[in-house]
Amino acid sequence: DYDRNRPDPGEQTIKIQKVIVHPHFHSFTFDSDIALLYLAQPVVRSFTAIPACLPDAHLSEYLLKDETRGVVTGWGATRYLQRSSRFLRKVTLPVVRYQDCSASTDQVITDNMFCAGYLDANMDACS
Repeated sequence: DYDRNRPDPGEQTIKIQKVIVHPHFHSFTFDSDIALLYLAQPVVRSFTAIPACLPDAHLSEYLLKDETRGVVTGWGATRYLQRSSRFLRKVTLPVVRYQDCSASTDQVITDNMFCAGYLDANMDACS
């Protein structure tokens, strides 16, 4: 869904039958912030709807190599206390070492998380 106000070509709306939140999810730190969604009907595969595969067991080793970059996407607010963006936004950012990330913020960063961004800039998918 690129434009939240208009249906995209091939867009499907499917009800969620059941949500299974990770058993170790922590609502304050957002540790283990992942869930399984059981859909009420199958998704029709198309150029806009493809499976999201589970990552390889060694993904974290790849992600944490120097110079690795990732794409962050979202419809978050583009300014503080404003509404969410109408359009999907994205930015490519470098993955940051755990130690550097943890030292750069007051937020809790657990070993289940990774950070992306520039330590000296305020860039994310919303700005």
